[in-house]
Amino acid sequence: MKTIETFLKELLESQELNQEQLDALEEHRIEVTDFLRDKFGLDPVIKFAGSAAKGTMNQDSYDLDIVCYFPSSDSRTLKEIRTAVSDHLKTKYSIFEKASAERIIDLNDSVEPSNYHIDVVPGRFIQDTKDVFIYLASGDKERLKTNLKPTLNISRTVNV
Repeated sequence: MKTIETFLKELLESQELNQEQLDALEEHRIEVTDFLRDKFGLDPVIKFAGSAAKGTMNQDSYDLDIVCYFPSSDSRTLKEIRTAVSDHLKTKYSIFEKASAERIIDLNDSVEPSNYHIDVVPGRFIQDTKDVFIYLASGDKERLKTNLKPTLNISRTVNV
């Protein structure tokens, strides 16, 4: 008879992404990062976020979250930053606007699980902090304060 701990451990292990899936995530990260860098240069910090950064992705439901945070010295409004990122992404991808992110829903005909997508979250650092303001396209507020965690790395064998 299995213990609850054994059952949960086996369940979590069964939900780990395989190397092929991790490699695909890395390829998409590189593609989107390079595409953003072509337009915006080295100024924005572009990294994994969400479950990829936390190492909590699972087979049943995974996607890729990428932050694109500009320096505090960027004089554009948050809305202008978001629009610039969105407009650039639209030149290559089909996107859907979410409250705080641009969702890439067309990955150039790559074969991915159903409902797979990439969310790009534009924002701007707050001076002398790791805190960031992001623009909210809907809701009562126009901006949200968040924090770029110091370790944004995908787990296992994928390099960021």
